[in-house]
Amino acid sequence: MPSDKISEDLIPIQIPEDDRDESPVSYISNGRTTWRADGKELTDEDVAYLRQASYEKARQYCENSPNPKFHRGFDERMAQSQFHTANAEYIDKLEQDIWLPHLYDFRSVDEAIAHAQKALISAQELAEYCSKTSIGQQYFEDMWLHAHNSRYPDFSIIDKIKERYKDLTLNYEERKHDFAVHQKRQAFLQIADDEVLKVIQDNPAILQKDLHKQFDSDLKPTIGTAVSHLVKADKITRIKHGSTYELYPK
Repeated sequence: MPSDKISEDLIPIQIPEDDRDESPVSYISNGRTTWRADGKELTDEDVAYLRQASYEKARQYCENSPNPKFHRGFDERMAQSQFHTANAEYIDKLEQDIWLPHLYDFRSVDEAIAHAQKALISAQELAEYCSKTSIGQQYFEDMWLHAHNSRYPDFSIIDKIKERYKDLTLNYEERKHDFAVHQKRQAFLQIADDEVLKVIQDNPAILQKDLHKQFDSDLKPTIGTAVSHLVKADKITRIKHGSTYELYPK
């Protein structure tokens, strides 16, 4: 998932010394957008460089990755593509069930458990179907046993689903409580800014570290978010008080 945090890694354009008329350009990226560090608009040359730099970064990532799927030959990749095309109707139907959404995308722990059960059954059927040929086996492994993301270069989605199913079933009551707390927080977030502002208006100079005591203890993580929203909206003032802040309405 792209991060809103600005990357600390500035990308310098490498220009040969003989051709360099000015200081090298640096760029800043937040994962979605890239801009020049000097504030100037991107030129066609900048775009061309960034495109090449992105390609080179991806190439080096693949070359150095421990994930075996990045080291398949051209013929193997083509054979996998042809395998999928020839069996797309059956494979796609099963693969629709094999995914790992965020836990709280589900409405309840029971719904999450049901999904995991269905996903594992479909995964077993797909594994058995693909195991009939070496290319099919390779396709299944590369798709589901050797996934990757920005944090993990090589992991099994199937194992992640198994781990979730085990956790949800062995810790059922605890996870049921977690779902209830999450839903309570999500509901409170819809009114949190107004509710927190009321408390600050009724208690000028209240310390931010004590603000959560005015609310249900389960809502504590949402209070800081509401304070940040109120500060950005210029509805409250914060004054440093030791390691915390005094809060005042405007």
